Amino acid sequence: MSPPVLALPEYLALKSKSNGKYLRYVRDDPNARAVLQFSGDELVSTSVKFQSNAVSLPVDDGRPTTAYHLRCCYNNKYWQKAGQAESYISAGETPDEDTSKWSCTLFKPEFDHHQGTVRLVHVQSGGYLGRGNSQPPPAATGPDCLVVGLPAAAAEVCEVVNYSEAVVMLPKLVAFKGDNGKYLKAVSIDPVVNTRFPIYNLPTFRAIQFSGNEIYDRSVAHEVVMNPVDGTVRIKSVSHDGTGGGRFWRRNEVEGNWIFWDSRDPTFKNKDTVFRVHRLHPSEPQYGLTNCGSDLPCKRYNGSTFQQCLRASGTDVEPYNKLWVEEPVLWRRMYDGDFRTEDARFYPLEPPKVDTEIYRNETPNPSKVGRKFGKTVSHTTSWTNSYGWKVGGKVEITTDFKGIPFLKEGKLEISSEYSEEKTEGASEERGESSEIASEVTVSPMKQLRITTTKTKTACDVPFDYSYTEKLYDGTATDYRVQDGLFTTTTTVVEVASKEEDLQQD
Repeated sequence: MSPPVLALPEYLALKSKSNGKYLRYVRDDPNARAVLQFSGDELVSTSVKFQSNAVSLPVDDGRPTTAYHLRCCYNNKYWQKAGQAESYISAGETPDEDTSKWSCTLFKPEFDHHQGTVRLVHVQSGGYLGRGNSQPPPAATGPDCLVVGLPAAAAEVCEVVNYSEAVVMLPKLVAFKGDNGKYLKAVSIDPVVNTRFPIYNLPTFRAIQFSGNEIYDRSVAHEVVMNPVDGTVRIKSVSHDGTGGGRFWRRNEVEGNWIFWDSRDPTFKNKDTVFRVHRLHPSEPQYGLTNCGSDLPCKRYNGSTFQQCLRASGTDVEPYNKLWVEEPVLWRRMYDGDFRTEDARFYPLEPPKVDTEIYRNETPNPSKVGRKFGKTVSHTTSWTNSYGWKVGGKVEITTDFKGIPFLKEGKLEISSEYSEEKTEGASEERGESSEIASEVTVSPMKQLRITTTKTKTACDVPFDYSYTEKLYDGTATDYRVQDGLFTTTTTVVEVASKEEDLQQD
């Protein structure tokens, strides 16, 4: 049974109770493009991650009503009917709270609090949402797409997944620091030698110990491998053991629930090698780990053989299970960006502004007005991803793309090659200007109307990319991911003039 739910979380995923699939934004299927479909098998994807924004509606039957705008985190587009005569849900550019219009983007949840499930109602039409095969969908949508206008009995019942709790994204390469200020380090510990009965001597233990002092020590670097199905992780110590590479962490139940780095199993089948990540602080890179084999938190612990080592035991509230995450990465290079311009979202950041100035010449002689006329265009760009490259420490990031998107006269174009050093979320400003400083002659008994028009629009473009990470010891690893979101903002200021007849006040 799912946990009780009283409201939609800010970030969520919806899992169908009838076919067991996640609702996802379809980006690659030519038969169901840019629609929402219950066909996702993996939770760890921006295509199944949605953001909710609560809106208070007028009182309904004496009770306040809360509805939600829902948007896809893949490209920031809003849930919206595909058209006035359409029944399926597609993606809209801007929110619309006018409940009299078919384009309204408000949806009202009906919860089964005990089952942790929800049914959704389109506020404007009053119809329930469900799978497309509950009624004949438009041919272009394909099966299992989200449609509106169903009766309550045909509504799709969905499990609500709190995405922020279920999926905690860590960088691929991390270093964990404990509450004692030491990094978790892959070490080898020799057991006490039994000289009387050598047959009972144990092999060397590969333990995880809070004893690292420097982040550039290779033995404190660990690779995080996430299970895309449910967001759990396996952790691999990068340190070599002399047999050809690092090994995965594993809870050793026989030896007292200590965490060892001794597993070569490449799968998620052994739950003793699987962990859940919990965020313990809303703004600091402070996390906790729970071993899925024992369902116990991992913490710093002292034993007779294992001093200051990681063990699955204790409770969630102990200070010894707090881990601060840093990146043992010298630099990161992003390249080979594939911008999904067909999924771009265009939206105004503010209404157009028009300012007017009047210069009156009430004399019989010409007069001159000095101003700058023409157009100035400035572009601001930034990007984000879901891998959490904002944890402790500073990493040099080089972005090296063949081109980046920008808005030109309302259309999306790709610029020439683009290379710079920047950090995630940081913005870059570029501009172009055709302004000319000049003097305009105003005829006798005439007036000059100077109009300044300012528009500010933005565009969100999802993109795939490759990146290389280099550790302090010089080793490098390449990755290919699909979680980028590039935002370009264009501000246009245009100054024009027109001579008119002198107007009387």
